[in-house]
Amino acid sequence: ALFRFVGLLMGACARSDESLCINLPPLVWKRLVGEEPAADDLEAVDAAALASLRYIQGLGDQGVSAEEFDAAFEGTHFFALTQPDGSVLELGEGGRAVPLT
Repeated sequence: ALFRFVGLLMGACARSDESLCINLPPLVWKRLVGEEPAADDLEAVDAAALASLRYIQGLGDQGVSAEEFDAAFEGTHFFALTQPDGSVLELGEGGRAVPLT
């Protein structure tokens, strides 16, 4: 939804001959133009997220099997998140009941 809004804003500025000066990281620009972001792009925005991703990707090298990983998180992570006000936001229809895979 946010990308759609930015696109609409950019289109409105282009049609009205207005300048739009926004400083967005390469991670966002690449997504806007349909390019695949690289790890460096994520690191520039959220180094902790990239470190976590790399850790999870390296678990196989540490002897953790896919089955062990799945068993450790079974029934604990779903396509929903708890917002600061305590309400639950489903990241898709029925997200509370769809386990992350």
